[in-house]
Amino acid sequence: MRAEQGHRRLLATTVGRVEVARIAYRAPGAANPHVADAALVLPDRLHSFPLRRAVVHEVARGPLRQAREGLARTTGQQLGTRQLREITNGAARDVRDFYAQRAQEPGPAPAGGTCWSSVSTPPV
Repeated sequence: MRAEQGHRRLLATTVGRVEVARIAYRAPGAANPHVADAALVLPDRLHSFPLRRAVVHEVARGPLRQAREGLARTTGQQLGTRQLREITNGAARDVRDFYAQRAQEPGPAPAGGTCWSSVSTPPV
């Protein structure tokens, strides 16, 4: 295995696009792992987590055109409709997967053994 410097990638953030320099650890016939990506919590996609969060908040407020204008106003970033849709759809899949995973995990037993499904009106 050898370390190769000079590998770069673009990252779109809330303050603009930046270029991230990193070291690739290479083994013959294997993919290039970039170990620092995990330590720096770099996303696997172009858009940073804060930028994706801003997109989702803007899209949740209204139409895509207004979201694009609001994002440009608050962050100065110009994203196209397709990018807004991709980011929003990815966030929706993440939420769906999160709740699907939580539904599979066993939860704590109700306190006092009360089952609310047997009560005619739920507690307030």
